[in-house]
Amino acid sequence: MLRGLAIPESQQRIFQSDAAALEEVMRVGGATLAIGFAVAKDLAAGRLVHVTGPGLDRAGEWCVATLAPSARQPAVSELVGFISTPRCIQAMIPGSGVGVTRFRPKVHVTLWS
Repeated sequence: MLRGLAIPESQQRIFQSDAAALEEVMRVGGATLAIGFAVAKDLAAGRLVHVTGPGLDRAGEWCVATLAPSARQPAVSELVGFISTPRCIQAMIPGSGVGVTRFRPKVHVTLWS
């Protein structure tokens, strides 16, 4: 999507969570990809706006592909189990978060302006 919109790399920033990227958008402006249910309240309140245009709206499904259970690491099995729960969805909704010393995610979210 970034290539299609010709967003230069110098205008892109990487955040460690969707919530952090959304917080930055609301603080200083810019744009980020977001999951509809996670931003519904901010859209309704006018804190965010839905930008439309060719190639900007994507529909789809999330899926996971891993090795067979007997060949994968235990942490992978834990993740596969977690992503199939309502708690996973709740984890994506912005909140107060936890202290930096306790939370070290490996996922990064791109923000561009």
